[in-house]
Amino acid sequence: MLRVEEYVMYSLKEIEIEPDSVLKRQILTLRNLDLERMSEDRFARKFVENYSQCSIYEIEQKIELASHYYESQSLFPGDTVLFYPTITEQKASCEKTCDVYGGKIHIGSYYLRYQAFMENLTTGKKYVLKRPWIAEMGTYDFFPSNISEMDSLDVALKTAYELGHLNSRYDYYSISTRIGAGVYVTKLGPKNKVKQKIREQKRKLAC
Repeated sequence: MLRVEEYVMYSLKEIEIEPDSVLKRQILTLRNLDLERMSEDRFARKFVENYSQCSIYEIEQKIELASHYYESQSLFPGDTVLFYPTITEQKASCEKTCDVYGGKIHIGSYYLRYQAFMENLTTGKKYVLKRPWIAEMGTYDFFPSNISEMDSLDVALKTAYELGHLNSRYDYYSISTRIGAGVYVTKLGPKNKVKQKIREQKRKLAC
């Protein structure tokens, strides 16, 4: 027989096969209250949905372990951030400068274009890089693939002058003169605000 005071340790399957219907209802009620509480957090909600059959204890452990991986230390200190990078190969239609090495990317040459979308789950705000970064082919490992790597790059760019090359293959001081002394992002506004402005302009024209 299950024990109410240990309800957080039971999986949904264990609860469902409990023969005592009154006890089962009590435990399910407590479990659902916990799931509702956790679901109020947008980050935790994903784990509640994906591991709905697990015990409350297991779900909380998964959330705690994952939150460290998604926690920003530099760009958004202490916030939980989902990170979505995009790298595409493109053909230059005009001459460009490589943000990583500073060399010229000539017309007709292929280059990498990097952009990152960041969703701050703590504040509900969304960001992208102030501008896409471009670099010559073969520099995939320079571009951050998660918020931790983006934070590290942000720190490297901010401290490049004091720390020099940091025993890295990349000259972060030189890179900072092109990208900036840190990672610069732009906050995205709600789409409905854009639509609202358009509607307001149409009303003015109609008057």
